[in-house]
Amino acid sequence: MSDARAGVVIVHYGETEPTELCIASVIGDPSEIPRSIVVVDNFGNLDGTEIGGDVQLLKRPDNPGFGTAVNAGVDLLSLSGSFTVYVVLNNDSEVRPGFLDAAANAIEVGVAAAGGPIHDPGGAYALWYAGGLVNFATGTVHQSHSPLAARRRRDVGYIPAAALAVAPVAWREVGGFDERFFLYNEDVDLCLRFRREGWRLLFEPKMVCDHGVGGSTGAAERSPLYLENITRTRLRSFQPGIYRLYLGVLHTFYNVFRCGGLLMRHRTAAGPVSRTISATEVS
Repeated sequence: MSDARAGVVIVHYGETEPTELCIASVIGDPSEIPRSIVVVDNFGNLDGTEIGGDVQLLKRPDNPGFGTAVNAGVDLLSLSGSFTVYVVLNNDSEVRPGFLDAAANAIEVGVAAAGGPIHDPGGAYALWYAGGLVNFATGTVHQSHSPLAARRRRDVGYIPAAALAVAPVAWREVGGFDERFFLYNEDVDLCLRFRREGWRLLFEPKMVCDHGVGGSTGAAERSPLYLENITRTRLRSFQPGIYRLYLGVLHTFYNVFRCGGLLMRHRTAAGPVSRTISATEVS
């Protein structure tokens, strides 16, 4: 791994402390691989003294969205040479020791992207991700929470962008994240585009990280921001158009029952959330 090099992009939004902890975990990872770090500030409240002099800071206070921020970070990294692996991290993720070496080793021939066990100690699932798949019958994503699955190196159908390693050649081939996705579903779309081009997605048990799910966006509480953005582009990744039409009908019926269930359980308190779901355009 003497000539290996990792380029790390962290997208910041919200409070500064999670981002500082994320950066510290990347810098402190005892992996042998050299690393360059770019932090894209989508919130506008970071400065160079907070993140350290060895980290590049790219200010985007206009908040162009997660995927667009990652693309900009990768573009900035590319100005400083070539990399063996790109690593994308949410600002509320912290990598565990050995993550970067494992990420670089996972990008073997034919592998476009890799991810590993993601832990959320304070969440509904302590092990939030242990491999994932896309259910094409329903147009939905499913994640394993099994400790046994977390120990098994294997091909998977989906890897979340909370902690994602990508082969630079595969990234260039598909053009990075689709910037029509503002927030959520951009990782599903990227994984499906890799798969259409014949690339593999790999689950690597040694790529372990901790992730405070929904810490920046309120996803854990099913906030209107979360519901609007995850619903709006839920089906955009699926092709062809006739198949997406089938999924649109299926999801419309699902949303009707979902809103009805919310109203039955929470009465008036569910009104704003139900309106968010039912009024959101699925494209």
